[in-house]
Amino acid sequence: LPTCAADFLEHEKARNYALRTVQMHDYHLARFIAFCEERGVVSVHDVTRPVVVRFQRFLFYYRTKRGKPLGYSSQSQALGAVRQMFRYLTRASVVYANPAADLELPRRDQTLPKATLTVSEVEKILRSIDDKNPMAIRDRAILETLYSTGMRRVELCCLKVHDLDEERGVIIVRQG
Repeated sequence: LPTCAADFLEHEKARNYALRTVQMHDYHLARFIAFCEERGVVSVHDVTRPVVVRFQRFLFYYRTKRGKPLGYSSQSQALGAVRQMFRYLTRASVVYANPAADLELPRRDQTLPKATLTVSEVEKILRSIDDKNPMAIRDRAILETLYSTGMRRVELCCLKVHDLDEERGVIIVRQG
């Protein structure tokens, strides 16, 4: 199992994955390997879907030194590393069936931002912009668009001139 993980990480390096990504996959795969070895699973061929599901459950119930559970993103990253490794091993014909193929990753909580600006705070920000500087005028247009439409930053960045319908006073978000 450790040899297969090392091969996978070398494959990622050769494919020019970011160093941080390779390091995180190494960290998460080391945790998975330790989990497997504690349960007597030492060969990559002994890893079955139930083993991977037990690892997922282990991550869910795991508590940090401070007694807090792992966040859903940390769980997803660990399981994603395992999934990617087995995808690689399957394609390389090291294993014939991928035990992590249809593993469902934990869902993130969908929460709204906790703090929003009041109308007076927004007006104060808009009043502070220098109307004589062209870049400041652009910034004000960006702020007013974000505030008045509620569109996301990425949606604003993807806007094109033809997305603005001046006659109707409408902005069309094509990629939301």
